[in-house]
Amino acid sequence: MYSTYSLLSYVLKYKIDIVFVQNGARAKKTDFTQSKIIGDNDHIITIKKPKENPQWMSENEIKEIPEEIRICEIKTKDKVLIITMLCVKKTPAKLIKNLYKQRWNIEVDFRNIKITLDLKEFKCKTPKMIIKGMWVSFLAYNIIRSLMLSSALYANVTPRTISFKSTLQLYLHYLDMKIYSKHNLQTLLKLIAEKVIGNRAGRIEPRFLKKRGNAYKLLTVPRNIARAEVVKNGHYKKMK
Repeated sequence: MYSTYSLLSYVLKYKIDIVFVQNGARAKKTDFTQSKIIGDNDHIITIKKPKENPQWMSENEIKEIPEEIRICEIKTKDKVLIITMLCVKKTPAKLIKNLYKQRWNIEVDFRNIKITLDLKEFKCKTPKMIIKGMWVSFLAYNIIRSLMLSSALYANVTPRTISFKSTLQLYLHYLDMKIYSKHNLQTLLKLIAEKVIGNRAGRIEPRFLKKRGNAYKLLTVPRNIARAEVVKNGHYKKMK
C-alpha cells in the first residue's frame, strides 16, 4: 500500500525520506542478487513508471511523476524494507533497521489521537464541521505535545519517556484549578515529567480485539421506524 510508485515519487519530489515495508507481493519477488548490490540483502533498484495512474492525484501531479525512480531495498529478518536514502555512508543498514524498530511510537501516537482524544469517529453531520472538528482535535494534540516537550526540557528527560494520557489529565486538572501562575505552571511541568513510561522499542502486539463486540444489530433505520418494528414483531433477539 505505502510503497506504491505514485507515493514514492510524491515523497521524493518534496525531499521526504521514508522507511516503509515492501508490499507483500513485491517482497516475495525481491532478488538481492540483481541491480546495484550494496551488501548482503541490501541493494538499490530502479523502478519504472506504471501505466495506470492513481485517482487521488491531479492531472498536473500525474504529469510531474518521473519515468523512473531509484530506491533501496533492505531485508531485516522476515521483512523487506524500502528506503529513499541511497547514501550508504550516511544511512547504513544497521541505522535503517534501528529506525524501523521505532515504528511502535507511530502506532501509539495514532492511538492517542483516535482513542485518548476520542477522534475514532466523527459526530458532525456536514463535511465542513467534520474538517473543523478534526483541526480542533489536532490543535489539542499539539498543545499536549508542546507541554510534554516543555516538561522534558524542564526536567531534563526525553519527551518519549513522558505519558501523553497522564499529561492530558494533569493539564485538564490544571485548567479546572483556574490559578494560572508561573509557580503552578512549573509544578505542572514537574508532575508531567514524573509519569515515566516504559521502553517500547520493537514491541509487537497481536491485531485482535480484546473485548467481544455487542451482539445487537446496528441501527440502520430512523428510530420511529425501529420502534414500530419492535411493537409489531418484538425486540431483536441477540445471537448466541
